[in-house]
Amino acid sequence: MEFKKDLLHNISLGALVGTIAAVALLVVPITNSFVSDTKAYLSFYVAIIMIGLFLAQSVKRRAFEFILSPLVVSMFFFGLAVGASTFFTNKYPVEGLIGLGGVLIASSTIAVLAGSTLPKRITQPFLSTLAITSALLTVSSALQLIGFGPANLINAIFGSTLPTNMLFNLTGSALVAFQFILVSLVGVVSSVATKKHINKIFAITLPIMVIGLLLHGWALLPGKVAALQLPSWTASWSVALDTIRSPRAALIGAGPATYKNVYSIFKPAWTNATPQWAVIYNQAANAPLTILTTLGFFGLITWVLFGLKSISALKVASTENKPIAFMLLVTVGLQLLLPINVVMLLIQALLVAALVSSERDKYSIARFKALSVKIISRNQAARLPSKENTLPLYLGAGVGFVAVVALSYIVGRSYMAFMHSHQASKAAAADDAVAVYEHQQAAVTFNPYLDSFRRNYAVTNLLIASALSNKAELSEAETTQVGELLQQAVREARSATLLDESDSENWATLAEIYQNMIGVSEDAPDWAVQAYVTAIETNPTDPALRLSLGSIFYRQESFSQAASIFQQAVNIKPDFAPAQYNLAGVLVKLEDWNNARVAYQSTLQLLNPDTEEYKQVMEELRVVDEKIAELQAAVKAQQGQGGTTPLSNQVNTPSITDQAINGGTDIQSDTTEDVDLTAPPAEAATEPTVVEEASPTP
Repeated sequence: MEFKKDLLHNISLGALVGTIAAVALLVVPITNSFVSDTKAYLSFYVAIIMIGLFLAQSVKRRAFEFILSPLVVSMFFFGLAVGASTFFTNKYPVEGLIGLGGVLIASSTIAVLAGSTLPKRITQPFLSTLAITSALLTVSSALQLIGFGPANLINAIFGSTLPTNMLFNLTGSALVAFQFILVSLVGVVSSVATKKHINKIFAITLPIMVIGLLLHGWALLPGKVAALQLPSWTASWSVALDTIRSPRAALIGAGPATYKNVYSIFKPAWTNATPQWAVIYNQAANAPLTILTTLGFFGLITWVLFGLKSISALKVASTENKPIAFMLLVTVGLQLLLPINVVMLLIQALLVAALVSSERDKYSIARFKALSVKIISRNQAARLPSKENTLPLYLGAGVGFVAVVALSYIVGRSYMAFMHSHQASKAAAADDAVAVYEHQQAAVTFNPYLDSFRRNYAVTNLLIASALSNKAELSEAETTQVGELLQQAVREARSATLLDESDSENWATLAEIYQNMIGVSEDAPDWAVQAYVTAIETNPTDPALRLSLGSIFYRQESFSQAASIFQQAVNIKPDFAPAQYNLAGVLVKLEDWNNARVAYQSTLQLLNPDTEEYKQVMEELRVVDEKIAELQAAVKAQQGQGGTTPLSNQVNTPSITDQAINGGTDIQSDTTEDVDLTAPPAEAATEPTVVEEASPTP
């Protein structure tokens, strides 16, 4: 067979088989989100390996050759759409490149290049690997069901606290495992049906796969531990339509890493009445809506083209390769119904490569040699080009190999940042503030362009500063250190907002830091208000942000403004008990007793009568009722004398825009110090003191 005679083909086949098993079963628990991180970085390195193998194959053939399959062409243009959206929607595209955007680019690269490096007859090893992997995945999930699965082993070795039931899955979730087994089962069944014969591997794995499909399907049922919870189709459609109103976004989308941001901005208000009101989704209900939102019509059209070419590929595929074509079509169908996941993207890319390689005799070859390009037939491609003018080829291949090494280093460095972030989380669990500080600082050093690292580092600086400032007596050195830690917290939080200015969480973190500086800096209240206003603009349906903003006005005794903000929180989500309670409290300060009583009564309806909170609200309501009774008695007494006394003061409350943006107050953030994102994170003047408890000042 072909792959037995060619070393590069043999290596490519090994990489393909290993990737199938690894994408489903491999997890490396050394990052916080280690399952998704493992799959994502696996796709990056598989793409790098395929680039290296393609370059090696090109040097051997003395020309760069691409199989001009319609599937390859459509995947190439889809990759271009992802690249355009990634680089043209954000001046700091790192988050997109190490997230969904990078995975989509990696899978497109694999689909385009791997077909040229793989041997021709790979359908059988491909199917066998899928079948065996699915069987092993079923066994691991069954062990999880009875409480003796992979999670127990990981917990014992790494000291983690993973759930020991089917909530944990090696693929990432029971839904992903269900899809993986379904695709494998379709391939095996179609192979058996076309050949009218079942081999030993399929005979053993087929019933196990059926059990696995039923097991994971059962786990996804409502009320089960891994019950399916997907974004609303209506909300996803609404978010997509609102996003593409801009011509730029309509063309190339908002960016592959920005779905959670646009979901926060455009989330319909009615979702606050659903159980998932506080969930910010990273994807839409299915792949097309996600692609339309993040990649625009350019991405959606190329994806639709790929789907149509998958249907055509099934029609023209040979009998031996029909199972591969069937599986490819199933992956497209699943994307029509469900959100995108890394496992199925990588499997889809490998299916494209396997089908293109197996059907290569049907397609022409694009040969890039020296400074010329030729479209030739497969028979012509079998003849090596002459050795003349091969210097440009070798130079191009050399540059390519350098790029492979550079990419490997960059990807590895990015992964190291996630490892340090994980170590910081472990240190936080152990109450080791110094280790948290050092590991988060290292994470920022390894990847200074990820806003979440900057944000976490800012919060750590704030917590340490707050803990130090709570000491009874501070030395001069400690006072200086507190100031430097607060400055560092502000710098890092501002850096996060620069890296991703549409992420509400970045602005909320900056606002929290400014809020904790009230009393330390004269301008801190204004800065905090401005940051909270921006956070609300990027997440207008979140009532909690308005509570935080209202609390600033409350502490400044600007009760009318606080009442306005709390009322907005109530309007956004009437069944949010903290909003009703805060509104009641500020109405008491305004002596608006009747409305305060209504707010307290609404709060009681949302609380459990058996809780201490319920008793506290009842007591406060009793005080309000007594005050109303006193006023009513006073009114009756005065009415007997011909006078009137109002029971409450009506509050004319301005809107948030009037009072914080256009209300005549020019609130500006401190911009005297520019933030250099490329600079390493600054050290505190002295090493942070180890504190037993680090929490922000209320």
